[in-house]
This record gives sequence, C-alpha cells and structure tokens, in this order.
Amino acid sequence: MNKNNAKEHFPFSYVVLGNEDDKYIRITRFEECKPALKNVVIPSYIKGVPVKILGESLFRNTDIESVSIPNTVVEIHPFCFEECNNLREINFPDSIKYIFK
Repeated sequence: MNKNNAKEHFPFSYVVLGNEDDKYIRITRFEECKPALKNVVIPSYIKGVPVKILGESLFRNTDIESVSIPNTVVEIHPFCFEECNNLREINFPDSIKYIFK
C-alpha cells in the first residue's frame, strides 16, 4: 500500500481499490478515540464507495467491546481482532466470503 493513497474517515483510514467501474474500500487503520470508542459501527459506504475489506490487524490491541459489520463487507484480513480482550460481540453479515487467518 502506498501511504500517499491512504485517506481518512474518522476513526478509520482507508484506501480505494479497484478500477473506475468497480471501486471499493479496504479499511486499513482504526484510530482509538479518547475516551475510547467501545461500540464500533463500520460504515457501509465512504463517500459513495462500498467498504468491502477489513484490513490486517485493523482493531488489534484496542479496547473495543462490539463491532457491527455492514453487509457490503466480503473479506476480513488476518489478525483483525487480535488481542481485543474486551471484545464481546461481532455482528457478522452473510455477505462475508473470506476470513483469513
């Protein structure tokens, strides 16, 4: 990933992938808030482009307690929820095709 292509949609950083006819978003980073955001709702779209991928180590070692994933997401990359000791609930939609280890 070229860091110059990263964009912000607080509390997420993301990249737009694909081509002009089929753009989609991979969320690459979650910025923990102060006070900590406990219940995270991932947006379906950012600036009209669907969020399809949750990137590697996205929530790693954060204090989140729940995550709501929209039905636009089809992939969850490795270590996305690693070391999230307070995580109690994840809403997985039927749209998810791949969860990578």
